[in-house]
Amino acid sequence: MSTHILQEKLELIQWVSTLEDGTIIKKLIKLRNETTKDWWDELSDDEKAEIQIGLKQIEQGEIVIHEEVMKVFDKWK
Repeated sequence: MSTHILQEKLELIQWVSTLEDGTIIKKLIKLRNETTKDWWDELSDDEKAEIQIGLKQIEQGEIVIHEEVMKVFDKWK
């Protein structure tokens, strides 16, 4: 990140911290909500389905601890 951008961010933080006008604060919150993307919305349907399968497996106790997985892959080192 450039020094210029960092400086501008710090100036914005300082400015926002001194705001007392609720209207401006509400506008800033609205802007943040409009521009902030949820990573979930960026996933494909296939990726979402895979995650849902994984979560269901966890709920059902169908898990393998990391150490066990690494033992299997150690033979290919």
